[in-house]
Amino acid sequence: MSTLSIYHNPRCSKSRNALSYLESNKDKYNYDIEIILYQKEAPTRDQLEKLATYLGLTSKEDSIKPWKTLLRPDAQKLVSSWQETFELLSSEPQHLERPFIVDFQQARAALGRPDLTDVEALWKPSVPVQQTTLSDGTIFIARQPVVEPSVQATVAPLINKPTVAKKLSEAEIKELRQLREADPATWTRSKLAKKFGCSELFVSIAAPKSTTATASVVENEVSHGYRRKLITQERQKRKALW
Repeated sequence: MSTLSIYHNPRCSKSRNALSYLESNKDKYNYDIEIILYQKEAPTRDQLEKLATYLGLTSKEDSIKPWKTLLRPDAQKLVSSWQETFELLSSEPQHLERPFIVDFQQARAALGRPDLTDVEALWKPSVPVQQTTLSDGTIFIARQPVVEPSVQATVAPLINKPTVAKKLSEAEIKELRQLREADPATWTRSKLAKKFGCSELFVSIAAPKSTTATASVVENEVSHGYRRKLITQERQKRKALW
């Protein structure tokens, strides 16, 4: 059974809420609570160093002044280094931010403000676990899969089902070319691909549009008027730059 130590100030509402939250969950998550009235019994330098390490503050660059996290807002301007911070809190513990909850056994800590989200992580496992008490009193903890095995075995359906291209015979390719050459406006690549069960790319390779058909399309576009003629000319200029 782990022990959660709270640096508590009874006059602080945040600290009272954190203590109440710890007490309401201790039976469910199987931990003890140690209340440290830090204003009456100042934390030692060793405790403060451990607190800073467990919070991950000592690994941060000094340029961002990570020691401010340990201090109340009105005391943050009084120090400029870790050394000064530890000396200040050891002599004047009322400047310690509150409430800090520490698990010295697991080397973890959290600050119970602005909310208790970080505090929950001290006892709630990141993955589901099953605890079993053995005959000698030892607690065996087994991690459970995040997703049920039955769900893991079910593969999600594909959004786009793969298409199996059909291999056309010589007779089918000949028919495809004839249709494409006879009436390219009607037998477009998409219609031919759907009819013969092949890809549009294969249609464009096996039966490319004839130059005569292309010229007739361009002629029809030009005959639509001056505006369409300008559009066609601009299109031809862009193609020349490709």
